[in-house]
Amino acid sequence: MIIIDNINNDNLQKALKVLKKKWQDSGAVEELRDRKYFTKPSAKKRVQKEKAVRKQLRTAKSSLEFKNLKQIPKKFIGL
Repeated sequence: MIIIDNINNDNLQKALKVLKKKWQDSGAVEELRDRKYFTKPSAKKRVQKEKAVRKQLRTAKSSLEFKNLKQIPKKFIGL
């Protein structure tokens, strides 16, 4: 449950802004999107691995490791 302190009638816009920020930070929005459709556990793992590879390539791009990579998968070149 999200609680907002110090709500005044004059400051309703600010209270809404704080509510939206807390709601997004709690992860409720992302969880609702994830639960909208069922995804198989194997598909979740595959997506998670792909995200990890993309993240490693992004960090490696800026470092010297990127020069030492022999092959980069074609679908990750556009990053």
